[in-house]
Amino acid sequence: MTDKLTAKKYFHCKIPFGLNDRIVEVFSDSNEYLRIAKKTYNRPTLIPVSEDLLGQAFGLFVWLRDPCDVVTAVHEFIHVIDDTMKELQISNDTEVRAYLMNGLLRKYMKKAKITVQHKK
Repeated sequence: MTDKLTAKKYFHCKIPFGLNDRIVEVFSDSNEYLRIAKKTYNRPTLIPVSEDLLGQAFGLFVWLRDPCDVVTAVHEFIHVIDDTMKELQISNDTEVRAYLMNGLLRKYMKKAKITVQHKK
């Protein structure tokens, strides 16, 4: 994989999630992630981002230390999808989860300008 964001110090994007007009927000700045998540969910005591973490998700907000770390993005998106499905009382269906991950990851990779290079 190649990333085009290494020169960027800060990354923030909003991704339409496809469920009830919900939008997932991804941040590379942990302070902004915490500030907005605390305010949105009225959780002043939200757990701070640990120095040894690569990512963290809370509600519809995701913090990624490296916006081009697709493995961590997928991990955190799984939390977002599972929590949203539970909140909306959507059955625990693998196909629904896979469909939501596909859409979320495609949109994220496009916004983060992450491309996959295939070996020939």
